[in-house]
Amino acid sequence: MLKELGDNAIVASTCPKILDTAHPDYGYNPAINALVGRVREALKDKCFPSELPVEPDGKVPCAVVEAVTTTEACNCAFERNREPVSAELAAATRSTLKAQSFCGGASGVPCASVCLCELTQLSGTDLNRCQNEPVVPQAPGFCYINATPNEVQVGNAALVASCSPDTQRLIRFVGNTPTPGATVWISCESPAP
Repeated sequence: MLKELGDNAIVASTCPKILDTAHPDYGYNPAINALVGRVREALKDKCFPSELPVEPDGKVPCAVVEAVTTTEACNCAFERNREPVSAELAAATRSTLKAQSFCGGASGVPCASVCLCELTQLSGTDLNRCQNEPVVPQAPGFCYINATPNEVQVGNAALVASCSPDTQRLIRFVGNTPTPGATVWISCESPAP
């Protein structure tokens, strides 16, 4: 029956396999993680709820942080258009991760072991293509598109046409970002008064 539901289902055991509370796969964690991963993918490239300040070059004063649980060394490689986050942003992100039970406590994942990388905001030709072309550029990163009436317009309105008229905004990820299974947070500077 679940096969017929396709991407709208996950398969998991009703009996916990691992009873060691310190283990990351304790109890129902694998089923919950699969469910969260499925929901996260479903929400990718969804309409953005809030207007972001737009700079003259079409960029936004925001940092997008990708959080990945991994047993390998953290790889914020420049060639992957990622860079290590600042100590201040890392502390704020880890605090949010812990508050949302992504790490620490019963999650079994030490917050210090979560790899945090800042995704690069595209610029120049790649930014223009990301904001305007239906076929996305291969350079990994993100851009912001806004066609909401009475707000600063940036990018091709057709790319957000499926959004409701009051939320025609999008943080568009391109070039295989974020990493599959990653959780993403956005942190923006407040506009000057």
